[in-house]
Amino acid sequence: MTTSAPIRLRVFSLNCWGIRYLSKNCIERFVLIGDLLNQEQLDMALLQEAQHGDWFGGKAVGKVLLNISGLTVHVFVTHLHAEYCREKDLYLPHRVVQAWELQQFIRHTSAGADVVILGGDLNMHPDDLGTRLLRNYTGLLDSFSEAAKFDGCEEGFTYISENPFTHTDGLVPFGGGVRIDYILFKGSGEVDVSCESLSTTKGPVPGQPFPYSDHEALTAEFLFTPTKKGNGCSEREFGYISDKLPELINTVNEARTEVKVGLHCSERMRHTAARTGIMGLVLLVLELAIAAVPLFALGAEQPFPKASFYLLGALCFAVLLSTLMLYIFYSIEVKALQGTEDQMRLALSSLHERIKESPKVLSSDHLRNPQYNKDSVHLKPDS
Repeated sequence: MTTSAPIRLRVFSLNCWGIRYLSKNCIERFVLIGDLLNQEQLDMALLQEAQHGDWFGGKAVGKVLLNISGLTVHVFVTHLHAEYCREKDLYLPHRVVQAWELQQFIRHTSAGADVVILGGDLNMHPDDLGTRLLRNYTGLLDSFSEAAKFDGCEEGFTYISENPFTHTDGLVPFGGGVRIDYILFKGSGEVDVSCESLSTTKGPVPGQPFPYSDHEALTAEFLFTPTKKGNGCSEREFGYISDKLPELINTVNEARTEVKVGLHCSERMRHTAARTGIMGLVLLVLELAIAAVPLFALGAEQPFPKASFYLLGALCFAVLLSTLMLYIFYSIEVKALQGTEDQMRLALSSLHERIKESPKVLSSDHLRNPQYNKDSVHLKPDS
């Protein structure tokens, strides 16, 4: 039976920076993180990077389904691919693909949920393409923007230059910090969800020379108020809101373009690996042919340079093996990018159909945004 009394939920999220052999002070920091979790009156702890590397195929999303006083609460946790270099972001298409797959998973698995919460290290700034794609499609709200009270680093930064574990060079253009860790949420037609407070850790652990991680931790306190007119109306249960359809179309178009760029780069790298492998195969065949010459030579026997032969053969085999692995890797990458691009094309077709069925949405958007033209609204997805 669903309660009518307000319910409070405290959610904690932290990228623990537990990469084996690379992270510093892991044992000491993990003990301190455990102490922090024991001290805080938390209902949910969402931990990322407890122990793994940062690879395109190694990311995932975890989900916990809770029943809190009759309310169905879906909680998700994830960690997307790192940026590394913002000026030459080679992994932007990968994060866009991950954001696309994440929003699909959330929407498809949380149908009928009273409350949806997502926490994790998204490795994206608040206005980045992947963040907009995720939020616009799912209707999730940012706890930093929605919090009634905030206590933490300036502007909610979760990756700061004062942290001794961070690479400060990339943070200088952003005022010494960026916000890339989030706790997102939304309610439903049955429950109004508000973020009462949000806080972050602030650098070193008290009494210690180092912080809990290279990221700052987030703690959000939510208030669930059962109601028939919650901030997650029936449209938000489906995901996006009708009034936001034109904006969503623009975002998906932008995301699709970025995925196409990544697809082109991956195809080029796959072709390069194939050409290099063919060259290695030709060299190996040529070496075998040279080795066979003494067998058919007439006259006195000539000394055979075994050392050079084995060395060259090992080199050719290494080239063939490495290029084969690269070809397989880029083929998997191409398949993932191509699959996402196809899904986006179909999604755009569906969104255009929905806009045609909602002419009032389109006309009202034109009134609010005169510059919103045919190229953005009526763009027909190519085949």
